[in-house]
Amino acid sequence: MRKTIYTILYNLLAVVVLAQAPNKFSYQAVITDASNQILKSKSVGLRFSIIKDNASGPSLYSESHQTITSKYGQVSVEIGGGTVLSGAFGNINWKAGPYFLKTEIDPEGGTNYTITGTIQLLSVPYALYSNLSGNSLPGPKGDTGEDGNKGQTGESAYDIWLSLGNSGTKQDFINWMKGPKGQDGIGSGNDFIHFIGEAYGGGIIFHLWKDENETEHGLIISKSDLHTNIEYSNFYKSTTEATSLWDGESNTNAILEEADYNPCAALLVVESKVEGFNDWYIPAMDEMILMHRNLFTINKALSSISGGSPISVDKNSNLAEYWTSNSDESDTTLGFSYRFVPGEFHKSPKIFTKKLRAIRKF
Repeated sequence: MRKTIYTILYNLLAVVVLAQAPNKFSYQAVITDASNQILKSKSVGLRFSIIKDNASGPSLYSESHQTITSKYGQVSVEIGGGTVLSGAFGNINWKAGPYFLKTEIDPEGGTNYTITGTIQLLSVPYALYSNLSGNSLPGPKGDTGEDGNKGQTGESAYDIWLSLGNSGTKQDFINWMKGPKGQDGIGSGNDFIHFIGEAYGGGIIFHLWKDENETEHGLIISKSDLHTNIEYSNFYKSTTEATSLWDGESNTNAILEEADYNPCAALLVVESKVEGFNDWYIPAMDEMILMHRNLFTINKALSSISGGSPISVDKNSNLAEYWTSNSDESDTTLGFSYRFVPGEFHKSPKIFTKKLRAIRKF
């Protein structure tokens, strides 16, 4: 079945952006399928033709490109730099326009072009022509002519974006065109909307990831310690099943499932409702490691926001240790605590007191 491909010029509809005059100009587009799904990281074939006089006029020049769309469905090529199929780009007399750009696309990456679109070239031909004008002296300035009739306002890129089934404000459209913001210091750049060290969701973001559906998730640390001197649990010799290395939320719930649990670390966390959120929990060991990995960025951010206090890093005092949600099931009297400097886990009796910092996720 023939598939329709829609393209949106990335910078400005119906205007091609000047690159290195006089031999090239750039073309950028976002390519989607008939269901308005962006074709991400997909090989596509492109053919461009420069047409004279009108959209169905004679072709003076034609070239092809093979390229791969970005993770956002964008293609970016230079017309004048492809594989020449006919004509000579440098021989086009831009003064003799108007000219039109015919675009043909094969979504399977070959030369079976299944979509054709044509737009009039506006500014670029004249910018190119200006480079061919030589060094002659300009003639005298003529009289200013009468104002012509105002033309009909065309559709904006935002209007076309909406017509393709998208929704949102113009700012949403601008953000979509820019692409999501990348993580702070990790990743390849423009992969995430949020960033490490961002004040968000009642605290500071310290980790980001995406699931199999490319949905963004993150971990948030509370602005300050919930307690500076609290027991892990009153269950000094009890099996709690709080053993997950990465899921502090399940560990915290496992602690609370013990009968007759007294108001120690886990209960304090879940009832805290810090910044209006009621889904805080005690971090697991792996989540502590993620905090340590971005400790500089976290503490810098915590030091700059109202109500924030940095994580304690006193290497000479056990008062700088924080409870994790992990219990040592080989010895049910012990829980694991963590000291950020030098970065060590310790086994401590559950009735000892340590610092407590909560986290949540989105």
